[in-house]
Parts: sequence; C-alpha cells; structure tokens
Amino acid sequence: MSALIRGGSVMFLFECAVTFEAEAPTVWQIWTDVARWPEWDVSKEIAQMDGEFQPGTSGWVKKHNALGGTFAITSVEPGRRWISESPLPLGRVIFDHVVDPLPGGQVRVAKSVQVEGGSAGLFRVLAAPRMRRDIETSLAALQRRAQAKEAQAKEAQAEEAQAEQVRAEQRRAGAQQAGAAPEPAGTQPQRQARRRHTPHVA
Repeated sequence: MSALIRGGSVMFLFECAVTFEAEAPTVWQIWTDVARWPEWDVSKEIAQMDGEFQPGTSGWVKKHNALGGTFAITSVEPGRRWISESPLPLGRVIFDHVVDPLPGGQVRVAKSVQVEGGSAGLFRVLAAPRMRRDIETSLAALQRRAQAKEAQAKEAQAEEAQAEQVRAEQRRAGAQQAGAAPEPAGTQPQRQARRRHTPHVA
C-alpha cells in the first residue's frame, strides 16, 4: 500500500490478485455480468447496469449493511481489462479490473483500488481495510465460480459425446440389420402369376 501526491491530491492504491486454472473468456463473462455479482461477490447485495457493458454506462450497487451508490464504466478492453469509478465526497474511487491469460491454461485476475481527492486519507483509514478483505474473498469466489462453470461445460460436452456415440452405434446396427434382411419374394399377384405359368410334368 502506498500514498502518493499527484497534482496536489492524495491517491491511495492497493491491489488484490489471484492466479488459477481457467480460461480468460470464462472469467471475463462472469466478472462483467453485473446483475449476477451478488451471487458470488461477498460485498454486493444488489447490482444493476443501465445499459450495455461499455464506457459511459452507469450502474447502481447496494452493499450489505450499507447504502447504495452509483458507479460508471470508464474504460473497457474487451476480454482483458475494464475500469469503473464511483463518486466520493471531495473525490472518487477507481477500480481497475484485469484478466491476464497465462501459459498452461492459467489466468491471473487482479483488482486494484485507488482513491483520489480530499477524502483519500479518511478512506484509507476507514474503508480500505474492509474493502481489501472483501475483494480478496470475492476473487476467491470468482475463481470457484469460473472453475465450476468450466467443469459443468466439460461434463455436458462429455455427455453429448457419449450420447452421439450411442446414436452412431444405433445407426450402424440399424444399417447392418437392413443389409442382412432377405430380399422380398414378390407380391402375391406375382407369385400367383408364376404358378400359372409353371409347366406340369407328367
């Protein structure tokens, strides 16, 4: 953690990160599904967006045991990074979210927080410690959710592959039965006609 002076305003900055096995698109899809944040983000009770997930779109979040507040998306690098900010008295809090794919099917997920303005010092003392704990807990929950989603997808693919194998075996069995069936001996009128034209031998 560090406090910096930039242009006369105090900026407090910290970062939480976790690395785990998952595909970056899976993590991105979960992390940007705002309405479902409360299902895994420990700090969120209600979350909603007023439009598409893109710069300029605003939203509203209600935290547990706290009043609700607004936020706005300020930057989006699809699949990799997005930044949001929320207003504070005499300043703002900025959240930077990064999804970095790594070799071997790994991904690094990081969220950093910085506060700018006259309330930065107070925020650092009163709000930052709990916020950091909540973010660490929520990133762990994000990991579990992403891995569970991918496990379910793999299971569904395996079940579909098994079902397709069964269908293929049924088609082969049906084709074999059709090939082994005796040729029809002809219709009844054809059989009667053959009997009428058969010569009698004395």
